[in-house]
Amino acid sequence: MRGNLLKIVFLTILFFSSARATSNAQADNFPWEGKRKSEHFIVYYQSAPLGYIDEILNWAEKYYNDINNEFGFIRIEDFWTWDKRTKIFLFKDKNSFRAVVNHPEWSAGEVKVITREIYTYVNMGDFFEAILPHELGHIVFREFVGYKKKLPLWLDEGVVCFLEKNNRAERLMVVKKIVSTRSFMPISELNDIKRNSIFMPEIFYAESSSIMQFLMTVYGKEKFLVFCRMLKAMENAGNWELALKSAYGIENIQDLNDKWVKFLKSN
Repeated sequence: MRGNLLKIVFLTILFFSSARATSNAQADNFPWEGKRKSEHFIVYYQSAPLGYIDEILNWAEKYYNDINNEFGFIRIEDFWTWDKRTKIFLFKDKNSFRAVVNHPEWSAGEVKVITREIYTYVNMGDFFEAILPHELGHIVFREFVGYKKKLPLWLDEGVVCFLEKNNRAERLMVVKKIVSTRSFMPISELNDIKRNSIFMPEIFYAESSSIMQFLMTVYGKEKFLVFCRMLKAMENAGNWELALKSAYGIENIQDLNDKWVKFLKSN
């Protein structure tokens, strides 16, 4: 399982970092054979089994509802519907995908948060179990709080790693085992980590996920919804710690760290 967690980490680094940079001109002009729609999604596809396309749409709709219910987000009428549907570009195989997306051999897919586009190919590994909910989580969370808000990387990733329900328990176990060792990174250290400076990715993502698990377990999703609304109301250069204090009564990063560590060392 540790190998699977590390694999997912590398994929998510690529996904979110490329969300603002990669042009979709090639994909828009690609000779897609057809498209299939659900309430909130459109799949553009090449040669793909209709059963596989239907599976994508079914899982995407399920995760869309699960994510909003998990966080307590209430979607407005006609949101992500009609011409506002999220687009999923499905290539017939990895070579066709890489010819357009142009990423390294080890990479899998890509998501563009602002334009709500996901790029994948038939039978991409871990797509249904981890990649799809994680990347939809990035889209939903950032769409709610604002695309340009300056948030710590651990917060962005912790929110969506928490959505990978199959990995929650193991990630929490990893952090509980290292909390009293030199490998453990307090939030003051996590707060300084940028995407290009992650040197212990498995620990970084496990800790980020466990912070979110702490907040949801101890305070509940109602407080998290208040926190997200406070983030949304902030100015672009606003201090996210003010939203933390307003929603949770947590004074600062050190206070958050102390409460999180106490949670980790409990039962």
